[in-house]
Amino acid sequence: MKKIVSISILCFSFIFNFFLVEQGYALPAQDVRLINNRDYFKVVNQLIEEAESSISVIMFSVYYYLKHPESYSNILIRSLIEAKKRGVDVCVILEKDFLEKDSKGIREVASRLADSGVKVFWDQEGVTTHCKLLIIDSNITIIGSMNWSYSALAKNNEASVVIESEAVAEAYKKYFDDVKVKEFIK
Repeated sequence: MKKIVSISILCFSFIFNFFLVEQGYALPAQDVRLINNRDYFKVVNQLIEEAESSISVIMFSVYYYLKHPESYSNILIRSLIEAKKRGVDVCVILEKDFLEKDSKGIREVASRLADSGVKVFWDQEGVTTHCKLLIIDSNITIIGSMNWSYSALAKNNEASVVIESEAVAEAYKKYFDDVKVKEFIK
């Protein structure tokens, strides 16, 4: 019985190390910060405002509220546009299914961003991209449950992390490039 348990542990250890660690799931990080609920807006907006070279965003659900210009999601969208104006390479991937239904006003968001020079892409057709991911300056990754909507940013319980790590940012940038499919055209 001890041999079976020992062999099982060795096999599990091998599988864990080979398939998870070797495939990039255990990556070094200089810092990991938790940002929950209302802290998300303040932290993420500041990171966008401080970005120097690049911002890549995948956002499942993002709203632009015409009647509420100072909503948090509007401010985040404007911060992306301002980053682009100061020379930051800004690229956004949105959920294509929302375009066809236009149930989330995604066309308004995509148009505002694209009109400002932000590169806007769609995800793969028939695949729901439920990600909420930002990669800033090839060193900072923000990932979690936060959509850019009034409910998410102002009311919901949401959990995200800010990871300072070139290795994590690089791994997610590869993922980002795999997800983007077709550039937004009006």
